[in-house]
Amino acid sequence: MGEVTFKKMYVQKQKELQKQYDKQEKKLKELKAGGKSTKQAEKQTKEALTRKQQKGKKKGAQEEESQDATELLKRPKEYTVKFTFPNPPPLSPPILGLHSVDFGYDSQKPLFKNVDFGIDMDSRICIVGPNGVGKSTLLLLLTGKLNPIKGEMRKNHRLKVGFFNQQYADQLNMEETATEYLMRNFNLPYQDSRKCLGRFGLESHAHTIQISKLSGGQKARVVFSELACHQPDVLILVRASNYLWPCFELPLLWPSLISDKTRALSTTVPTWY
Repeated sequence: MGEVTFKKMYVQKQKELQKQYDKQEKKLKELKAGGKSTKQAEKQTKEALTRKQQKGKKKGAQEEESQDATELLKRPKEYTVKFTFPNPPPLSPPILGLHSVDFGYDSQKPLFKNVDFGIDMDSRICIVGPNGVGKSTLLLLLTGKLNPIKGEMRKNHRLKVGFFNQQYADQLNMEETATEYLMRNFNLPYQDSRKCLGRFGLESHAHTIQISKLSGGQKARVVFSELACHQPDVLILVRASNYLWPCFELPLLWPSLISDKTRALSTTVPTWY
């Protein structure tokens, strides 16, 4: 419900911004048609915008805000971030897979029986289903974090796996800044660390504040930056769309946001509108 509400608020905000921008552009066009130069029309529009922003504020707030020049509204843009990971080298099969696997939790109905599942060099897989059917459990079996009752997991001995789940924050040092975290773990120069964070959509001001003060989505971006620094061959993501909307708005399409050659697996719970 929270995700649906956020999406509705985001769409409504975009509509409001577009309406304000269109109104401004119409006013500029009218002023120019009335004989004003572009510079004069923009100046008059800025002055009107400043008066609107200051309306209803206290005198002290007005004086403080008037010190900064008001800028014209810019055309609203969709929030888009293209996540890129280093292209992995080719690997010989088997890459990663489960073979004749049975699994179930103690005192519960078995989740899997005689499962054969694997990925190859070109895999892009999104596992969709309701809560409790075993989506995350399947990926935990693939990573070796859970052991099957029967059967086995096989992988290439050179395989490097990048794993993201809902407990991603446990991986981070909350007392460090995101920049310090990458610098310490990967011996990166200051600017390279910030560039990496920027590539995953973390706002510049968030690079230098304590991780404990970041939002859930911002922390997720720090983890993705860390995953990129590890240069994984395979990405395994558990409910990544929960934290990174609108980047992963359509779970079946999001693999196009990563590099062309990185193998990817993801789980998500379908959302109906």
